[in-house]
Amino acid sequence: MDLKNKNNIDGGPTPNKQKNSIVIVYNTNHKQHKSSLTSPENPQRLTQMMNFLKHEAYLFRLGVRLQTRFRTALMKDILRVHTRNYVDIVIKNSKEGGFFGDSTYFTVNTSHVARRAAGAAIEAGRRVVNGSCDFAFATVRPPGHHARRDGFGGYCIYNNSAILARYLQEVKNVKKVLIVDWDAHAANGTMEIFYEDPTVFLISIHRDPRNFYPFKGFAGQVGRGEGLGYTVNLEVPRGSGDGVYKLAMRDMILPMIDEYKPDFIIGCNGFDIHYSDIYTDLNVTANGIYDFISNLARGREGKLALLMEGGYQKNNGRLAAALLNAILQRENPYPEDSDSLQSVTSSEEKAYKVVEAKIQLLRRTLKDVI
Repeated sequence: MDLKNKNNIDGGPTPNKQKNSIVIVYNTNHKQHKSSLTSPENPQRLTQMMNFLKHEAYLFRLGVRLQTRFRTALMKDILRVHTRNYVDIVIKNSKEGGFFGDSTYFTVNTSHVARRAAGAAIEAGRRVVNGSCDFAFATVRPPGHHARRDGFGGYCIYNNSAILARYLQEVKNVKKVLIVDWDAHAANGTMEIFYEDPTVFLISIHRDPRNFYPFKGFAGQVGRGEGLGYTVNLEVPRGSGDGVYKLAMRDMILPMIDEYKPDFIIGCNGFDIHYSDIYTDLNVTANGIYDFISNLARGREGKLALLMEGGYQKNNGRLAAALLNAILQRENPYPEDSDSLQSVTSSEEKAYKVVEAKIQLLRRTLKDVI
């Protein structure tokens, strides 16, 4: 089966959209960004996922399309977010190659691959805004949410979600953007970039960063100046599980979407919240991810594009299938029961009470500062 559409380049003809249609935008050249040493952030985490999805042929009969041809992000797209000096550092590091600190490596191809990933994020947003699909999912490497305006970190080179947000605002005349980030790690780079900007509202739900990378993203960090109240960090404990993420969606994310009324939503997806990810210990199942995405897709105010962030285990394919079926409003084909996970239930109950109290405190804080 040929899953590629050869006419989907910006400026070329766009196919008519199908009901609940989804475009997967995939930067295939991510394979050229590979460390010579062992790293969890490697090409297999995406290639295994995409190979799995290609065998889920029914998805492509139900409105899912794969797009691998699109424009690489232009330098002006990158410079809307990152400094010229930082871009020069990325180019220099790519020529040299190797590890440059903060778990981040460069290869001779990294500069171009990172621009290509940013281009995929832009293409996903462009397709949704233009109305050629209902949803888009940019499956990209390297990830982006730890990249700051002038620095890399945590495997991230360019901040894909920030680049998409600024593209939508400056090219597509989108006024208010909401970024919802559910990667296991706080979106510290995205937070820094938009910390004083009320036109981009960031909600990051992540494991408590007191003893967990990136050691930023605390509930007290709620923005500054005109951006005060437009950054939300929800810290969740180890062992949180499905119930905590359902609570966060119901009592925090959906009400904030309703209040902010964004013109566009960028969802930063991290499959590292899954219980099989040995680095995070958050114990979310495929059911939990399915429910989270389903509610976000149904409850959105405005348009929605998803971008891939973390996820460092072999189950990314099944989880991606659950995600796509959630958007298509079909049953989860790979259900998992959190009750079957030994020793999870008690820790989840404790985490639920902790997060419930944090959400109440956050909402009172935001009410006082806005």
